Amino acid sequence: MEEIAIVFQCRGAEGSLEPTKNVQVKELLEAYVTNWKPVKFDFTKKATCVVYVNFDAKKTFGKTTTIAEQLKGKSTLVSGLPEGEVYKSFNAWVGNGGVATSKNIENPVVFFKVENPR
Repeated sequence: MEEIAIVFQCRGAEGSLEPTKNVQVKELLEAYVTNWKPVKFDFTKKATCVVYVNFDAKKTFGKTTTIAEQLKGKSTLVSGLPEGEVYKSFNAWVGNGGVATSKNIENPVVFFKVENPR
């Protein structure tokens, strides 16, 4: 059995805070977010390892952008990597600054795939 370590922070920003030079590929999606309704962003282009992001909204935000970024290396937003093998580093951004907080959303899920190279 393999262990998977995940460094996860639920954040919102005006786009990405990651330097462009560290972004390998990104995919953007938009959806209308209404209070007390579940929302799901399905990344169907399969450009990154992120399959979908979903959460239950506590407030209405209107048209909201979610960005999945697969990185070339460690995110500049973390101080270090977990011990062991790291498959990929990625960021998931939801909406503008302050959207992805416990005051605004609940039950957040980031579903991603890990390819088996064997």
